[in-house]
Amino acid sequence: MFAPSDHLLKTFAAVPVGNRVLDLGCGHQCHAGPLVMLGFDLHACAVDPDTVDAVRSILAGIIEPDEAQRRVVPVLRLDTLGYPDAFFDWIVAYDVYGADPSDAALPDALAETRRVLASGGWIYVAVPVREGGEGEGFTRDLLQQTMEQAGFALAEHPEIRQTEGRCLLEGIYRRVDAGTPV
Repeated sequence: MFAPSDHLLKTFAAVPVGNRVLDLGCGHQCHAGPLVMLGFDLHACAVDPDTVDAVRSILAGIIEPDEAQRRVVPVLRLDTLGYPDAFFDWIVAYDVYGADPSDAALPDALAETRRVLASGGWIYVAVPVREGGEGEGFTRDLLQQTMEQAGFALAEHPEIRQTEGRCLLEGIYRRVDAGTPV
């Protein structure tokens, strides 16, 4: 298990308590607990059943075990989440989209993420950084282009942040539709 992102927690310090948040992938098992303790209506999902069990166990120490069971669910794939349209105010997609920006599944996963995010909602994205010119990972420009193509507007320029020896590119985007209040 990794430590939570300081930047993510500082960001959520400015978010009104009670917002409905999805910890998408919840694979590092480090953000769900702190976000629940901060008072957010947190839900989490993961493809890996062991991750689901681990996050349920973490949350069962903070909220009722039945509530943890209800809020943390397994999903088959990131492009079929099963939540209602526009259900979340925030989505935390921390190291969940993988290191390959050309992955054919990425556009569908981002479209599904956008579907479950409310109009005007926010997504905190962290992806692996491409070091050097070629190879796996994202550059700032590539992340920006990928998110724009998926229908998200830039809210905070992505920055490289190091957590526990790992470099991730972390940025904040917003779902903006016609008529979205600014």
